[in-house]
Amino acid sequence: MDARYSDKVRVTASGSTLKAYDTSCDGRGAQANWQRTGSSTVFEKTNGEGCGTVLQFTTGGTVTQIRACLVIPAQKDPCSAWTSRQY
Repeated sequence: MDARYSDKVRVTASGSTLKAYDTSCDGRGAQANWQRTGSSTVFEKTNGEGCGTVLQFTTGGTVTQIRACLVIPAQKDPCSAWTSRQY
């Protein structure tokens, strides 16, 4: 799965591995939101390491939905639409 918010954030998922890419040099973090098989909880992880970085991590379960968000302090974070895959 692949989700993008503008040209600033990209999130990819394969099985239980997620990657959050900060693709813009705007000083804001890139955030991955996801849901796992059998759960309605929305999980999130922020890549705050800066421009051109990738944060890779294991989610603890198979990812069924992802979206990419831009972190804007003290405001609602804008996000892409949800991208889904059924297993």
